[in-house]
Amino acid sequence: MKYFAGVFLLVTIAFPRNNLLDAQERIVGGDAGSIENSNYQVSIREYNEHMCGGAILNHNTILTAAHCTDGVRPGILSVSNGATIANNGIIHKVEKIIQHPKFNAETFENDISILKIKPPIKYTNSSEPIKLGTKRLKPGTNVKITGWGKQSEKEKKSVLGSKPLRYVIVQVVNQTKCAKDYEEFEPKIYDGNMCASAPGKDSCQGDSGGPLVSGIGDARRLVGVVSFGFGCAHKKYPGVYTFVPSFLDFIKKHM
Repeated sequence: MKYFAGVFLLVTIAFPRNNLLDAQERIVGGDAGSIENSNYQVSIREYNEHMCGGAILNHNTILTAAHCTDGVRPGILSVSNGATIANNGIIHKVEKIIQHPKFNAETFENDISILKIKPPIKYTNSSEPIKLGTKRLKPGTNVKITGWGKQSEKEKKSVLGSKPLRYVIVQVVNQTKCAKDYEEFEPKIYDGNMCASAPGKDSCQGDSGGPLVSGIGDARRLVGVVSFGFGCAHKKYPGVYTFVPSFLDFIKKHM
């Protein structure tokens, strides 16, 4: 089951991936990586402790999940960028939260939020914006998840962000199949979602709001935001992501 830091229990079966009360492994089945290979990734911090992930859109705009910001004041959040170990990153204050106005905390529909930060991010090899995806990917397409979530149930909340960024490659799951997999539960799968999985691999607690990316090099595109799932790397239930191309109007309006 999934729970998240600073987020109360919202649903009966599927949970957001930032709750730390009953964590399994983070970026399940993944490997340690360098921030230079995922330089769009940031750590979103509550009272300077890692809570969620996010992605750089421009010098002062970060994209994350609405369940990471719901009911939270900007003043207690900050963003860390530019370091493989999040706790070593450059810190920026969150000045404004622009949460999707139709986010539903019970169904996780429209689970997307924008942060405005200050001072602006300076672009380097370890901090660059990522371009937005514009279309739905074919089932089986490789996509990459990154994050600083928990690595095991024994880890304490205080170690989050103190270990290297991790990544894992998973595959896009057919939308109709994913909807059928989750049909007996809440939340459901909406057009504004996409699903991805691989045997023994997944996002997990502490990875919420983080980027799901397709392509490599100049072809990299942000296609998803870590949202929720049943367990972590459960073979029947794919990870569920907010589908970025469904929210281009909302995102571009606030960039």
